[in-house]
This record gives sequence, structure tokens and C-alpha cells, in this order.
Amino acid sequence: MNYGEINDNELLFLVSESNEEARSELVKKYTGIVHKIAYKYLKLAETFGLEEKDLVQEGLIGLSKAIDTYDSTKDVLFYTYVALCIESSIKSALRMGSKKKHQSLNNSISLDKLYEEEVNINEILKDETSDPSIQLLDKESIDEILIDSKKILAPFEYEVFRLKAEGYSNDEIATKTNKDKKSIENTMFRIKNKLKDKIKNK
Repeated sequence: MNYGEINDNELLFLVSESNEEARSELVKKYTGIVHKIAYKYLKLAETFGLEEKDLVQEGLIGLSKAIDTYDSTKDVLFYTYVALCIESSIKSALRMGSKKKHQSLNNSISLDKLYEEEVNINEILKDETSDPSIQLLDKESIDEILIDSKKILAPFEYEVFRLKAEGYSNDEIATKTNKDKKSIENTMFRIKNKLKDKIKNK
């Protein structure tokens, strides 16, 4: 049987019948998509210490998952579903890389900068690129930092830190919290010291 002449739906049916040759044909057919999507995220991956082969491996895992979980009764083309699963798997690997990069709030984050008047946590975390996928990853890192900080900050300190993370200046935070600017600056100083202590004790 020439599996290369069989359409995707027939190949998927054969896969459901435990036909490994049909599975191999689907993997061969869509490996090019894996490499294309991996290359799309390569520059970002390199900032997390990942290589193209790492992304390709994750993409192949996503491809295999697509083959196993595709539901032909849904109004989605297999090609579209494959691309989504590949990209999702690669993004998952990138998120893990991002977590490792930011897990101790060091290297990428300067707590001294955090205390400065017009510098917010978004600016500290961002990478020098316009790639929207990086912005998504940074948003997740910020969320994790906020969750961790809630465990060690007083309620008012956490509220100030949250507003700072959303991009508000000290003046704006003072207005929103009905405090004077000096009070906000003092609060930011306490926040910085508490976060430093947390890092030292890790």
C-alpha cells in the first residue's frame, strides 16, 4: 500500500487501527510544519537556553498528540488542529524556560530599579523585542511574582506592588490609595527589602 497517496482522514482511521506505517506517514507529512513553527520561536527560545532541536522535539510531541486526539466530528481541519497542537507544545516548553529564567527574581529583575519612580515591573521583565509571544510569557511571569509576593507582603504593600506591576507611577498610586507620595515611596522601600530577603533565603 502506498500510504503517501492516502488522505489524512484515511490515515487517521488506519492509525486508530494501530497501523504504525500510517502514523509514520502522518508524522513525515507534517514534520515540515514542526520545523516552521519551531523556527518562528527560535530567537525567544535562545534567550531561555533552548535550541532549535529542543523546540522540534516538543513540536513532534504536539504532532503525536494531534494524531491521537483529533476528532473528525468537530468542525476543525486536521491541518489546523495539528498546527495548534504543535504550537501549544512549543509554547509550553517556552513557558518552562521563562519560569526558570525568572524563578528567583534575580538576573532579569533589579529590585533597586523597581524602587525607582518611573520604572515598573513590566519594564524590568520585558525583553528587547517586539515579538508578542514574549509579552505573553512576561505577563505570566509577572502573575507568578505577584502570587509569591502576596505571601510575604502586608495587604497595603501588596496593593501598591500590584498597582506598580500594572504600570502606575508613584503619584498615580498615591492618588488611587488616598496616600501621599512619600508614603508610597516608603512602602516601595519596604517591598524591595522584603523581596530581597525572600531571595536570600531561597
